Amino acid sequence: MTTHAFTKSLQDADAAALEESLAKDVVFHSPALVTGRDEWKCEGRDLVARILGNAIGWFGAPQSVAEYHSADDRRYVVTFSGSVEGLELDAAGIVTEDAAGRVTDLRLSMRPAPVVRLFIGRMKPAFRDEIPERYFSLP
Repeated sequence: MTTHAFTKSLQDADAAALEESLAKDVVFHSPALVTGRDEWKCEGRDLVARILGNAIGWFGAPQSVAEYHSADDRRYVVTFSGSVEGLELDAAGIVTEDAAGRVTDLRLSMRPAPVVRLFIGRMKPAFRDEIPERYFSLP
């Protein structure tokens, strides 16, 4: 099977290619954001591309990138690992693409919790003008 453009952009740590792989109205479900309380969603190519590009900058190029396909090849799982401040990070994302091969929905999970907290600590100040404070913590 062919590697999807989104996965290739992660492998190459290529922020421009990553942005190009996203649909204009992509929705991002992040372990750093508590959503679902109201109508706000983390969506749009610009915002999602900047979040993911910053993550690559904060954590470095993802390692051990792998892709697992569904039967229709429009939904797949991408996994990767990395490290932050000497702590190991494991991540898995469920990716859904449109007919043009652009990501329309990305559901990311990361572990362990201390690394997710580091991500939140870096994400909050970088996006304070765009993402409401209440989405960074449980009520």
